[in-house]
Amino acid sequence: MERLRSRKILLHELRWKATRLREKPVFWSLLLVLGANVLVFTVMALDAAEGRLELARLVTFASAAVGTSMIAFGGLSWALDSAAAPAGAVLRLRESMKAAGALRLARARPAECRPIKSAFVT
Repeated sequence: MERLRSRKILLHELRWKATRLREKPVFWSLLLVLGANVLVFTVMALDAAEGRLELARLVTFASAAVGTSMIAFGGLSWALDSAAAPAGAVLRLRESMKAAGALRLARARPAECRPIKSAFVT
């Protein structure tokens, strides 16, 4: 029991150290992206205020800047890296399930041999 407890404590400490190692690069990345966003949005605001940037272009550029920032911080979701694994597993099932889900007809008949069902009976 003591060995299990000591191993669990060691595992917890190693996870904590790994998390702490990720914090420094994320902090500097956050600082860099925030600084770039301040610069970009300031220039856009000044250009819009002076009439050099139309509203439609301002919205487009602002959306692009926000989207770029979101891409830059995809690394913040490191805890969710395996969130898409179930979707991949389901997609891999498609081939193996074809045989199980296939319809087996006793005999196939061409369409012209089938009776015509009509809503109008004379």
